[in-house]
Amino acid sequence: AYLMSPSLDSCLAFAALLSSDSPDWCTPPEVLDPVRAFATIRFDPFSNAGSIVGAQESICLPSDSLLLDWPLDGLIWCNPPYGRELARCAAKIAEQARRGAELITLVPARTDTRWWKVLAPRVWCAWRGRITFLEQDAAWRARVATALLRRGRECDPVQLQPRRRVS
Repeated sequence: AYLMSPSLDSCLAFAALLSSDSPDWCTPPEVLDPVRAFATIRFDPFSNAGSIVGAQESICLPSDSLLLDWPLDGLIWCNPPYGRELARCAAKIAEQARRGAELITLVPARTDTRWWKVLAPRVWCAWRGRITFLEQDAAWRARVATALLRRGRECDPVQLQPRRRVS
């Protein structure tokens, strides 16, 4: 028996999963609408110039929101950079949840990773299908399944039901 080398295409696809070259993968409306129906988004710690989140307050990359305490009043929306920075972001999200912050986080549905265990979601749901993230002049389709995680002092699965129907 012998080992076959992976194809160049499969290596490039795997590298893209770990890439943090572009942190500006903006959350699309079909993800944000149910979150906004749940609560007004008070703070976005991982924003960028092209973001459509519309949080009351945000920190735009490349500023490092990991160095600050986040507000404890209102909902925090987290769509952290995927790739190598995700573990650091997960640690900060978990820290802020322990402080009492109310958070909804969008991350790859990688339940077997260390950073997922650090996040320790109280409630989470997998997104059906692949999300198409927005970029300035294009769209980027996620190569992996995505999940929404909920953490906070008032975390109850029943509360994840939107206050109004989102069409």
